[in-house]
Amino acid sequence: MWKKASAVLVAALLGAGLAGCTPDGPPTEPAAPISVFLTEDVTEQQKQAIEARLRAVPGATEVRFESREQAYQRFKELFKDRPEMLAQVNPESLPESLMLTVRDRAAFDRAAASPLRTELLALPGVDDVVLPGKPGDGAVSECVDALPPLQGVSPNEIWVVLTDGADEAQQQAILARLEAFPGVTGVVRETRAQATDGLRQRYGLNADELAELTKLRPDLLQSRLRVTLADAAAVTQVTGSDLDDDLCRTPWVERVLIPPR
Repeated sequence: MWKKASAVLVAALLGAGLAGCTPDGPPTEPAAPISVFLTEDVTEQQKQAIEARLRAVPGATEVRFESREQAYQRFKELFKDRPEMLAQVNPESLPESLMLTVRDRAAFDRAAASPLRTELLALPGVDDVVLPGKPGDGAVSECVDALPPLQGVSPNEIWVVLTDGADEAQQQAILARLEAFPGVTGVVRETRAQATDGLRQRYGLNADELAELTKLRPDLLQSRLRVTLADAAAVTQVTGSDLDDDLCRTPWVERVLIPPR
């Protein structure tokens, strides 16, 4: 799995080279490519099968292969002014990918609403599939982040930050998904007020510290589900799975905060 670098990787590959329109642009303009990240042991035959499936998508105009080195060159260009980011990545840490371009936003919307992603993930050689979107609207690069380094934050916790519009039924659906995952020992729902009180009391922040932190991380004051895992092995299992990505594609999840790696 490529999860070790997923947040950095997807941010780079979705941000760089996609200077054209994103899926929320005018309906007649090209949409941003759909990225299919390949496993480390993918074979040429598997690549050909994945490419054939992409070319069969209605409205497909181009399927482009990108090597690890090509991805790395784009990453370096994107983060040329961020040496701390460049230090985290080398060509071997980035996967090969196939990028599908469709003719316009309408074709993209049809592909996004279809079972395409599920079908692609079922193909041998596919590690992940990313359909780019607006921040907070399913784009994983905008969603998965590290928990804040606060005294008192357990290394065995994951926070699922919810949008303001998440109703009871939606929260229950996410809650059930989390409780069913191996290694989860408890899930606590916190309202916005409880999240704020928690920052004050559980993590010992005074008013000035709280104000400063929330300028930088306003998401820490939103309602959330605070997930407790059994141990470090359970944390590794969760962060090495597709759970964070799946949650990020849920419309009422704004952010998934995981322990720093």
